[in-house]
Amino acid sequence: MGETVYTYSVVASANAPACVSAPAEAVVRVYTQPVVTIHGLHTVCEGTLNITLTAHVQTSLPIADVPSTRTWYRDGLPLGEASVGITSQHGMWLPTTDGYYCYYRISTPVLNEPHNFVFDLNFGNNCHVTTEPFQVEVLPKPVAYILVDDVDSTICAGGEITASVALADPNATGITYSWSLVNVEIAGAT
Repeated sequence: MGETVYTYSVVASANAPACVSAPAEAVVRVYTQPVVTIHGLHTVCEGTLNITLTAHVQTSLPIADVPSTRTWYRDGLPLGEASVGITSQHGMWLPTTDGYYCYYRISTPVLNEPHNFVFDLNFGNNCHVTTEPFQVEVLPKPVAYILVDDVDSTICAGGEITASVALADPNATGITYSWSLVNVEIAGAT
């Protein structure tokens, strides 16, 4: 991150002896493009009400002098604060060793389908950055059934039963199990 300063100068001359203008100068400051990264959950469960994402911004631009526009997008459509259920906030610009840092946070309803979120930040004058899509997958809530080896689940004291679990979706992956007896977790049961 940084700034490079260029000084341009020009002298105009007419087609006559000693007919030369005073030099004119212009200083142009060129800043590196802002860097923006989105942080948040890539996977949520069906029925999750909201997802919160944060865009972290690092820039060398002199923030006090540069107005900006910023927009969150879900699946290519802009998310405005006027949209139902959406809240957003941003922090103050803080100085860093490389320039300035700020965050932009959004909380938006989950629509029980995969989404791609993008954050767009535009300071004008070609200082514009759009993040790569941040994919959020919505997993179906697993449905589990207990299978017991004894049909009526009746045994005498000291007896044993074997219980196993079956899922409504036998192709579900990444599922872990936690067994309990009278609301007390059974250590080591998987």
